[in-house]
Amino acid sequence: MRSMSWVYRLFMALAAVGLALSLLVHLSAILGVPQPLGPSAWMLHLGVFVVWIPTMVVGFRLIREVGFDRKDYWKIALRGAPRWLRWAAHGVFVYTFLNFILCIPMLPPKKAAAAKKPPGFQDAPAAVWRMFSGHWMAFYAVSFATLYSAAVVSAQECDGRKPLKKPDDEVDGWLS
Repeated sequence: MRSMSWVYRLFMALAAVGLALSLLVHLSAILGVPQPLGPSAWMLHLGVFVVWIPTMVVGFRLIREVGFDRKDYWKIALRGAPRWLRWAAHGVFVYTFLNFILCIPMLPPKKAAAAKKPPGFQDAPAAVWRMFSGHWMAFYAVSFATLYSAAVVSAQECDGRKPLKKPDDEVDGWLS
């Protein structure tokens, strides 16, 4: 399973870059400044699928190894992640939900949007950028945390150490 370590790290790196770029898009939408990535920011939408599909495959593999109750999916899938990373991933997910609710009233009315020229991707209002980037951040953050967890669990098993069975088992810090 150690041979999978480079795959986990590759997708973790992609998730980290996606998270950072999503945060950049999100902050510029909140501040009302032009998008620094321009229309290419929409590529982050595709990038979510690049990291999310492997994340789900890895997540199901992590829970299958232990056996689980569906309500504990994320606890088991993130068992190799340090507590702060689990909290951060959950926090970003909660923020995404609240951000979505707060952005709904900020969207322009349909009639006002229809009166303008047909919108291109770069013409999207700040509220649209904010809503999309909030969701991107959630997917990239959870992907990073899950892939990190998988890499730690994999390293623990390959080194002959007792595999992590539950989230509160001691995690040996950064990947070795």
